Order: sequence, then structure tokens, then C-alpha cells
Amino acid sequence: FGDDGNRYWFVSYACQWHWRDVLLPGVLGLSRAYLLTGEGKYGHKAALILAEMADRYPCMDTRTQSRQSVEFGRDYRGTIVNGIGETNVLADFSEAYDNVWEWIDKDKTLQQSRGQSGKEIRTLIEANLIEEGIESVWDGGIVGNYGMHQRGVTIAILCRQNGPTEEWLSRILRPEIAPSMRQEGIDY
Repeated sequence: FGDDGNRYWFVSYACQWHWRDVLLPGVLGLSRAYLLTGEGKYGHKAALILAEMADRYPCMDTRTQSRQSVEFGRDYRGTIVNGIGETNVLADFSEAYDNVWEWIDKDKTLQQSRGQSGKEIRTLIEANLIEEGIESVWDGGIVGNYGMHQRGVTIAILCRQNGPTEEWLSRILRPEIAPSMRQEGIDY
């Protein structure tokens, strides 16, 4: 809301596209550059962006921050983008994190600037990006066309360092575990 009480939707719209078209491809590209070259400058930038994203991601909700949901009364669920596009967001966060996972403990500059240990930074990213995304798939907030959310959550599950991996993978493979037809398992 502005000082005049009006909603300025172009702000949330611009933020959504900035995250989707600049930040996410950027962090993924930096993490891949680190993986390919081993150069810490890429790992540092990717880890820093992931940590900053993790600070903000849980408070984002398209149901309250999207004109389509609020003014048009549609249930456009999602966090940064709608639930369909969010399937790619989850996959990208997860891959980027996996690419720089081991770098985070080496990056003393990142740890010092954030006032957190490597373990604390990894915990933040896992809790606020990856686990948040996994939970959004389970509750239907992230759901795309058939195969999209299954792909996103599979990548997230495999990149997450701890968790009930077998149980979660069974949940997306077995139809009897799916809470709705939209989330039906791959082994249908």
C-alpha cells in the first residue's frame, strides 16, 4: 500500500519478474560456474544470493501479494510466482544450493558478513528455501502441469542433505499416497 491507501501492483509484478528473470538464473549460473571452475568468487556470490533469498522467501505469498489473487479473487497460489512457475523456482534453488553446498563452509567472508557459521547458513537455506518448497508441494501451493511439481520436489529432495528421502520420494511416485488427483504419483 502507498501512503494514499492505494495498492501499487506494478511493484509486486516487477519484483516477481526480477526474481524469476534475473535473480534465479543468476544464482543458478553462478553456482554452475563455481562447479565448473572451482573458483570461490562464483561460489561466494551464489551462496550470498541464496542466503539473502532464504531471508525473504518465507514471507512471500502470491495469494496476498498478487493482483490476480487479491482483486480478481482467483486462488493463484505460489510464493514468488504462481504455483505452476514455482515448480521451476524450487528446482533452481535446490540445484544452486547443491552446487555450492561444500563451498559454504569454506567461505569465511560470507560467514563473517552474515554473522553465521557455514552450518547456520546451510540450515537457513535448507529450511527457508528447500523445505519451504517441499512443504508447498505437499500442501498444493506449488503444483504445475503433470510432472512439473514432481520434478521440482524430486530435485529438492535429492539436494536436501537431511530428511525422510525414501518417504518423500514414495509420496510422489505412489498414487495411493497423493492427497489429490493433481498430485497423483508418477507410477499411476
